[in-house]
Amino acid sequence: MLRKLFTSLKFEWEILSVSLFISACIVLTYFQSVSFNLEIPSQLYISQASSDGIDAGKRITFYYSSIFILLFTSFITYTFLYHLFNYCKVQTKWKQWVAVVSFSGCLLVFAESMGAKSLGSIRLMAMILLLGILLLLLSRWMKSLNYVRHHHFITAYILSALLITITLQFVSNSKFNFHSLFIIVSVVWACLLVLCKQATACSVVSLFRIFRPLAIVPIILFVSIEAYFFCEVNGVTLAYKTFFAIMLLISFVMYFLKQRLSPSKPNLQNLIVRYFAPSILLCFVLLSFYHPVIQQPEELFEMANPANAQLRFWNYHEWPVIDFMSSHMLSEQFYGYLYHLLFPLYPQLDFLVYEFMYILLFYFLGYYFCLRVFKNAGLAICLLIAFPFIENLFAIHLFFAVLAFYACNKIVAQPTIKHYLILAGTLVLLMLWRLDTGAAAIMATCIYLPLQFYLRKQKIAWRNLLKSTLIFSAMLLFTFLLIFIFRSPSLIIENIQLALHYMSGNQAHAYSLLANSFDQHTYFFYVLIPLLSIIGIAVNIYSISKSKLSTFEHKASIFFYILVLANFQRGLVRHHFIEGNDSFLVSAFYLATALCLLAFLQFKNIAFKFVVFSVSSFMLVITISYFPLASGKTNVETALTSSTSLHLHEYLDQPNRQGRTMVNNAFAKTHYQDLKLFLDQHLKPTQTFFDFSNTPMLYFYCQRKVPSYFCQNQQNAIDAFIQQTDIKKFSVDDMPVVVYSNHPPNWFDATDNIPNSLRQYYYAEYIYQNYKPYCIVSGRSIWIDKKLDWKNNNLPLDSNSSNSKTHDYKKLAMYVNRYYAHQNNKLLQVVSEYLVADTSNISIPHLIQGASNIFARIHIPKPHEGKTITVSLMSNSTVCANYTFQTLATDTDYMIRLSNHYNWYTKRNLYLKVSEDNVKKIQFLSEGVQ
Repeated sequence: MLRKLFTSLKFEWEILSVSLFISACIVLTYFQSVSFNLEIPSQLYISQASSDGIDAGKRITFYYSSIFILLFTSFITYTFLYHLFNYCKVQTKWKQWVAVVSFSGCLLVFAESMGAKSLGSIRLMAMILLLGILLLLLSRWMKSLNYVRHHHFITAYILSALLITITLQFVSNSKFNFHSLFIIVSVVWACLLVLCKQATACSVVSLFRIFRPLAIVPIILFVSIEAYFFCEVNGVTLAYKTFFAIMLLISFVMYFLKQRLSPSKPNLQNLIVRYFAPSILLCFVLLSFYHPVIQQPEELFEMANPANAQLRFWNYHEWPVIDFMSSHMLSEQFYGYLYHLLFPLYPQLDFLVYEFMYILLFYFLGYYFCLRVFKNAGLAICLLIAFPFIENLFAIHLFFAVLAFYACNKIVAQPTIKHYLILAGTLVLLMLWRLDTGAAAIMATCIYLPLQFYLRKQKIAWRNLLKSTLIFSAMLLFTFLLIFIFRSPSLIIENIQLALHYMSGNQAHAYSLLANSFDQHTYFFYVLIPLLSIIGIAVNIYSISKSKLSTFEHKASIFFYILVLANFQRGLVRHHFIEGNDSFLVSAFYLATALCLLAFLQFKNIAFKFVVFSVSSFMLVITISYFPLASGKTNVETALTSSTSLHLHEYLDQPNRQGRTMVNNAFAKTHYQDLKLFLDQHLKPTQTFFDFSNTPMLYFYCQRKVPSYFCQNQQNAIDAFIQQTDIKKFSVDDMPVVVYSNHPPNWFDATDNIPNSLRQYYYAEYIYQNYKPYCIVSGRSIWIDKKLDWKNNNLPLDSNSSNSKTHDYKKLAMYVNRYYAHQNNKLLQVVSEYLVADTSNISIPHLIQGASNIFARIHIPKPHEGKTITVSLMSNSTVCANYTFQTLATDTDYMIRLSNHYNWYTKRNLYLKVSEDNVKKIQFLSEGVQ
């Protein structure tokens, strides 16, 4: 009997996937119950493991028992399910549905085993699978229920059950466990559907049409929460759960009225694609990423980009890009503008509650993309929600470049003027959206579009291209003329120059090393990834030429491989191995490779296509990623177990809540509270300060104007042009205070080990000429206008400013000299020249003492490679400052800037003392700043 049972088995990958998921869940449960503690040793071993109470033998037992359990349970469950499915006469489409759920569950089990917490997600997948099998059995036993085994029915049933569960959990303040509630809802929902079908003789599609308003649940959830806070701002208390229930009821009533007046009858597939699937995706994003109340971010640098943008737009009526610029452009600003259309601007970061909108756009772009790949809404949703490393696979920031991909395909299909204009507009918008995304998209478009014309053997419509270029140029010109009505042309041109100087400043941001050790991993990323991308493009081209068919997967794979190469430059400057980061190097490589596999193999079975894509993507991510992936909760796990939206009631009555932010009072007191009070006491509302401490969030918290084109004004002032442009606009009367440094100094006072006074030398000299040390407030050294005579009010004094500081130039002294030599020294004027005796001190001419833009050129007739020279600035035998630099065998002349030290302006009788007797000549030079 058993022999007959086993020999009748045939291989079916769908059943195998279910078996693997069940077996993986059993092994995972077994692993969680295993303890490796040493109980009673069989032998007395005096070892490190024994001393720590660990039984090494249990590890071995667990390893082999896991393999045995996995193989045994897989075989048993496969046998059982094979005969069960045959008994139930299961259709292929239904088998594919359970296979997709099972493989998604398997990936979550593997993610859990690697530290990405997914237990709740795994349970949900198991419940969905169990519900499907129970419905299958019911349909076998009750012939009248045959419709429940249709794959569209089961998809619509599960999605609608999830929407009802989310609704009930929100209204009930999450008093019920999500999984228990889902099971109850699913059973009741199934019974209700069956009873309605039997009682009314309606079609299944008609039943789901009645509940189409469920698709609006996430929108009403969001609106009800936001309405609560909107009313709170205006002094009204709103019962947001009651409001949610009323809104949902109204939507059902309005829907029934609309159906009476103008009935629409979408089929079940349209209901899923257009309503239930997007609604579940929106629910997922809201429950995972939407935090109606946030913890105050304790970061004073990067957060300045979005925060200062809000300050400048709403308080000072400055326009993004036109009047100011932030590093990540509109991608980190737009949600704040939307937030403040409803809520006033506070000196708190409340607007970050809308940051989820960026993720929402990403997920809906991903949904549309996956629909094109799988042509199935259920599969698209399953991948986006259940894939544990989706943001690694889709390279979240770079993925927005897919808009350029769509625009290019439109041109290839129909090279009309309209489509060329859409592409040009898309590229401009991507640059305004995020600079690195826009730059990569432009580079990829310039290669991808001609390549597609070549592969299709299609001629370029040059006339349409020329016309669209002229029209687009005219539109740009009109836009600039319109801007010139509200802003002076000179200001706009100057700001464009500032932006271009910043965008072209790779050298200003770059690390000298790509990696600390160049092992095989480093070479894999820096050599093989670009090479494999080129090979991937070639494979796609070969596949297209062989089959004479360019599928969506072919085109998408080519585009994303090109995007990998275009974006790779980001990982050659920063954000690479030195920072423990490989994301900019691999960027879209995982997605391009998985798509290449689909394009080459040409699957007709969409479920198997989904499995191959998800499994290959998973393997690519976990094997190629060199630096650890996030080990916390997966996004879907957050949605199921700890959503802020579902647990909002727990935050509303917290004593430290101010608006939408849980304020850290200790952080505020330490970093900015006293500084704001100081500024409010001493400055007029129209006056501001200059931050030289590289903590630009101080502008936002102190609600003061940023005196620069950039939101991170100091960090973005990467060259002389930007600093000089700022200084021309500076007014000491309007800016009587400088936050000179952190006290004590920290990393932000010398980013990448380059002191601010050395990096931003023009800023430093402007400060030394016009300001004086005053006091310490909020852990910051405060300087004030030299003309002011404010009472100190017992504030701590800044005692470090007059101390000797060292500027370590390393090889910079050589490059400074080479730069000015390359300019034929046109910017420099020799003030005096001295020959150096072995023991002599070099007097600095009184003419230039205390002047700005002063250099010393050191001549070494016989330089030695890598020798360190120290030049000391002296005053009456006291060291005022030190300058050190390294020599090279190829160069005899080196330059250091003398005037970017505070003591240069405060001490007299200055002279130089050189540590190396090989120095034979020193020139003093003055720079004529243009």
